[in-house]
Amino acid sequence: MTTETTRFTISRTFDAPLDKVWAAWTDEDHLKTWFGPKGCPIKSTKMDFKVGGGFLYCLGTPVGFDMWGKWVYHDIQPMERLVWQHTFSDPDGKSITRHPFSPTWPLEMILTIDMKAVGDDKTDIVLSMVAVNVTDIERATWDSGFAGLNQGWGGTFDLLEEFLGR
Repeated sequence: MTTETTRFTISRTFDAPLDKVWAAWTDEDHLKTWFGPKGCPIKSTKMDFKVGGGFLYCLGTPVGFDMWGKWVYHDIQPMERLVWQHTFSDPDGKSITRHPFSPTWPLEMILTIDMKAVGDDKTDIVLSMVAVNVTDIERATWDSGFAGLNQGWGGTFDLLEEFLGR
């Protein structure tokens, strides 16, 4: 078992002030409105926004079943940075589960979002992700999955952009 994988990174500049972008990621009512891959709306959420707390959510999928995810916040630096452990989970958020479409996808990922104001009305976001505590097969699956991560997070950023424009 190896410790950490290659880092995936995606970034975008959003046409919204930093405080609005921060709220989109940290306010449960906002997050459940826009978060997720395109075509997979959030059906249920529970948030405890503090270090050690988390965000439990259910995504509806186009093929008709529910997919649960869980974040556990490791670091919160207001208006600058969020770091969380990102996993798939059971509906209660008590057990980590395998990715429903990829049984060799890593169980645990650490996701970091860095935000920076660009003038008064734009915000840069850099999202980076690593899988941790991986087996060799999980590492290989991760390394071959960057195109999918790019597509998924790119679509999620599109949804965030739409939300911020409302």
